[in-house]
Amino acid sequence: MKQVFKITGVLLLLCFISSCKKDKPLPPSVTTTIVTAISSTTAVSGGALTDRGSSPLLKMGLCWSTSPEPTIADRSTTESLTNLTFSNKLTQLTPNTKYYVRAYATNSNGISYGNQISFTTSQISTLTTTEITHLSSTTATTGGNITFDNGAHVTAKGVCWGISQSPTINDSKTIDGSGTGSFVSLITGLKKGTLYYVRAYATSDDGTVYGNELTFQTPDEIMLTKENCILSGGSIISTYDGCYVVFGYIYKDNIPPFQIVYWIPYLIKLDSLGNRVWETEVSVNIANTSGYQRSNVLETKDHKIVFCYRSYVVMLDENGNVLWKFDYKTD
Repeated sequence: MKQVFKITGVLLLLCFISSCKKDKPLPPSVTTTIVTAISSTTAVSGGALTDRGSSPLLKMGLCWSTSPEPTIADRSTTESLTNLTFSNKLTQLTPNTKYYVRAYATNSNGISYGNQISFTTSQISTLTTTEITHLSSTTATTGGNITFDNGAHVTAKGVCWGISQSPTINDSKTIDGSGTGSFVSLITGLKKGTLYYVRAYATSDDGTVYGNELTFQTPDEIMLTKENCILSGGSIISTYDGCYVVFGYIYKDNIPPFQIVYWIPYLIKLDSLGNRVWETEVSVNIANTSGYQRSNVLETKDHKIVFCYRSYVVMLDENGNVLWKFDYKTD
């Protein structure tokens, strides 16, 4: 009889324990799927619901962070509850950085997280902005060089510019092809005497990245004629960079203390489109000059400009700055 009671008690205890287990509120269960399509700023992962738990599902998705065991307090997504599996893109990631991602699911009984997966974003494309050349009052030439695209497939590249720092492709821009490599960009429609900011850009499936920022200021345009001055062209040469240097004189009068007429050496460099690159008026000691007004001008092997004026020989650098003046007058 005692044996019967013992067996009955054990059975009742097992039933009670089983009943307790069935009645215990349980959160859902979820697993994290592998990370794919990793780029410098994005990646793709997902999850699979393995058990809905003991109450209706409220929310599920992905959460990720640069610290282990990310939670929904970090960056996260919210997915549809109609499917047992899901995937999504993790965006705005930092290049060359290690991340941790987990799937999550919640119901009224709590939240559970799937297995943790780590991955490292790839390096960003190497993009540099090239120096400004052929600057005039309305145009400038620059460009860029993409030496590494990380398999991101650059679909558009060029330069963007504006009068504020950090210009973007929403400002003025050029489109100079696609893919990696160097490129040249012609900037047009500039305003004279204005400071501009410019940087190269490259657009791919990962978004748009920018190169280093450069600044340049367009020169104030000088008209060919101005008060008491008229440019008289004497000679012209072509230069190594496809431009032209015009040598001539500015006609001036009433220059104290002599109160007579003088011809002042004047040079203008033009690009292939006729835009001014630089202009230089060369001051010489007219009182000591003699002889004929020679207008010989040439370019040296190291791209300096040399010309003669009366008894002077003058050398300019390739930007129109006077390097030296030599008066070879003799008795």
